[in-house]
Amino acid sequence: MKTIAYIVLTVGVMAVVLTLGFAGDRFGPFGSMVLVILVLSLFVVVGLTSGVTNRQLPAGIVIPEDETTWTGETPLAELDWLDLVVGHREMTRYISLEVDRSRRFERTFTVIVIAPDLKHLSGSGIDISSTSQLNALRLFTQEVAVKQLRTTDIVSNSVSPSVTIAMLPETDSDGTNIAVGRIREAMASSKMSVGLGGQVELKVSVMAVNYPGDVTDTAGFIEAISEFEDRVSSEAHGAPAK
Repeated sequence: MKTIAYIVLTVGVMAVVLTLGFAGDRFGPFGSMVLVILVLSLFVVVGLTSGVTNRQLPAGIVIPEDETTWTGETPLAELDWLDLVVGHREMTRYISLEVDRSRRFERTFTVIVIAPDLKHLSGSGIDISSTSQLNALRLFTQEVAVKQLRTTDIVSNSVSPSVTIAMLPETDSDGTNIAVGRIREAMASSKMSVGLGGQVELKVSVMAVNYPGDVTDTAGFIEAISEFEDRVSSEAHGAPAK
């Protein structure tokens, strides 16, 4: 409707201008110019009030008032690292999607599982039965992982409160070894204050599961992660590993 109104207004103005041009002898040059200005002013007023010149943007498109660009207001480097960590259920969905993509295009990817050495930390005065202290361990591990991995890698929580999972798309065994080495080195050089022991070195166990080298579906990843978590938990509490 607005487009039709715009066409009608344009044709009307052109007709009036032509008429005024032919009627120049009657009104004189000055009178014709005044009438043209009046008609054009009327056209502008009608156009603004009708909304023709103020068309609605498509749904979902927003122009920020501060003239920032579409790339966003906050650079990635300034984001809180915790905002980049997803829940374990969401990670399962990401793994499933990556399995489908990698199978379709015959590509590879790796999931690494990082677990603090709870037995070592227990000897340093950390209460491994405390959920709050396990969460602190997990958050510390995740911060190191996020900062050492690529922005395309996905870091998540796990069912176990102290375990961190990371999915590395397009990553083979060589790339995995590099990532794991960077994480281990960062952990060894980092100190955290948890429990009664003050500053302690955070030793970790890391497992890497590759598609399609180790598993070929999402269920295989879940099973491998569960077995690793069970083994780490059993070793922490002095029980024999299954």
